[in-house]
Amino acid sequence: KKLKKEICELVENCLTKKFCKKPKQSKKPFHFALIDKKRMKMYSRIHSINTSIGQSVFEQIAELVAKSNSDFTTVRRQYPVGDKIYNACRTEIDDIVYEIKTTVPDKVTVPDKVNEIMRIKNKLNGEKQKITPAKVDLFLTNTNGTQFLFDLKTATPNKGDWGEFKHTLLEWAAVVLTSDANATVNTLIAIPYNPYAPKPYQPWQIDYFDVPQELKVAADFWDFLGGKGTYTGLLDCFKKVGIDLKRKIDRYIDG
Repeated sequence: KKLKKEICELVENCLTKKFCKKPKQSKKPFHFALIDKKRMKMYSRIHSINTSIGQSVFEQIAELVAKSNSDFTTVRRQYPVGDKIYNACRTEIDDIVYEIKTTVPDKVTVPDKVNEIMRIKNKLNGEKQKITPAKVDLFLTNTNGTQFLFDLKTATPNKGDWGEFKHTLLEWAAVVLTSDANATVNTLIAIPYNPYAPKPYQPWQIDYFDVPQELKVAADFWDFLGGKGTYTGLLDCFKKVGIDLKRKIDRYIDG
C-alpha cells in the first residue's frame, strides 16, 4: 500500500506540473487544412501528457519498485558505470554488431549474449581508452552480486536505432568488465509496455537481441523488479490517478 501511494503521488505530481504550464501552440497549416484546429489542439495536449509520462515517470517508478524488493542490494538511477574500456573490446563489439546487423532480418547470425560476453572477456587486454562515463538509466545489484544495467526505452523506438542499442548494451558490459574482469553483468533494454498487445512484442528489429537475455517488455520488466503482479498493480495506480484527476485532465485536454 505504501509503494502504491508513492507511485500515485509521483504520477499525480508529474501531471499537476504539466497542467500548470501553458501549452505551446504551434502552427500546422497543412494539418489544420485536414483536421480542425480544436481536434489538433486536443491531440497536441494528449501527446504532451504521453511525452511527460515517458520521460519523467517510468524511470522513477522503476527505482521505487526495485527499492521495495529485498532481492536488490543496490538501486541507482542515471548511474555512471565507468569511463575506461579496452581498445580490443571496442573492436570486438564493432565486429559482433556488424555480424548481426548485416544478417538481420535473415537471421543468419543469431544473437547469443553468453557467447558475446565471452568474446568480450577474451579481449580484456592491451591498451585502455578513456571514454565519456557510461550512464545507465537503472543500475541494480542483487544479493549474489550480479549486476543489472537497464536502458529504458519508449514503447516504439525508431527503427534505425536498434543496432545502436545493441552496441550500447555490449559497451556497457565491456566497461564493467574492464573495471572488474570477474564481474557478472547483465545489460538489457526495458520497454515499459507492449503497444502491440495482446500480440507479442515482435518488431523485426528485436532480432538484434538475445531475448529474453537482453530485452524485457511490460510485465517481464516490472515483475522482474517487484515480483509477480507488479505490472497489474502499476496499472491500478494509473487508473486511480486517472479517476482522481479526471476533471483536471479533461480541462487540460479541452483547453
